[in-house]
Amino acid sequence: MSAKATILPSSTSFRGRGRIRSTGDRHQLLALALIIPAALVVVAAMIVPLGYALLMSLFDYRLGAESKGSFLFLANYLRFAQDRLAINSLGITILFTFCAVSCEIVLGVGMAVLLASLPAAAARFLRGLYCMPLLVSPIIVGLLWRYMYDPTFGLIYYFLGLTGLANYFGGLQEPGWAIFCVMIADI
Repeated sequence: MSAKATILPSSTSFRGRGRIRSTGDRHQLLALALIIPAALVVVAAMIVPLGYALLMSLFDYRLGAESKGSFLFLANYLRFAQDRLAINSLGITILFTFCAVSCEIVLGVGMAVLLASLPAAAARFLRGLYCMPLLVSPIIVGLLWRYMYDPTFGLIYYFLGLTGLANYFGGLQEPGWAIFCVMIADI
């Protein structure tokens, strides 16, 4: 008679049979349970509309006559590439994005390094202070910046007037200055 040792299965060898899963498996299931709803929201709110917009860009649609749209393939993109105003707008958008994001990254990393070197109580206070603008509605922030850039009553023109530079600053009225002003407000 051969001596066969009876080995009891571990809790991880029979997955899905009602046995208790290991801690690592439970953490993976929890991670999936938390990620899947967020991924579905991203797909529903961003990916699907982006795909639909790209699909619709291949057609010629008129408002009120959507059912009569004709397939143009890349003709809309060719027309866009030939429009100087559209290319200028694209260039300004790229410039704005590059400059604003670069400044935001540099300032964000700089503030993180500063906060890491401060005592814990001061770092917590400043972290809360830095996050306050995130709690304010973007519409209100936009209005505040608009009033600050007002040439008659704006705070920025007031301080520039004290230094004698108000006449050299175009603010939101001049295109060259306007992109700079909007970048500052965004940052």
